Amino acid sequence: MFFCRSKKGEEKNMNGEKKNFVVGIYPRVSTEDQSRFGFSLDEQEESIKRLCEWKGYKIYKVYREEGVSAKSMNRPKFQEMIQDMRVGKINKTC
Repeated sequence: MFFCRSKKGEEKNMNGEKKNFVVGIYPRVSTEDQSRFGFSLDEQEESIKRLCEWKGYKIYKVYREEGVSAKSMNRPKFQEMIQDMRVGKINKTC
């Protein structure tokens, strides 16, 4: 389904109806350097939560992944988030 933006970040479908998003938050860092230079999981999570609040998204769960390379899709929290999306627990990721 196609979504277009309206004022204040609200997203609507083609019929102009507000789309209710249930979000899975996925903060992650793959290196210690990223953690040290302002990309910590806590900072990412807080920023994403503020964004979700501003957009009116409901947060279902935070899937924290630390020090796991993105070269592989075989990441435990990432796979958990994908499964939750497949079964309809979430319909958007941030």
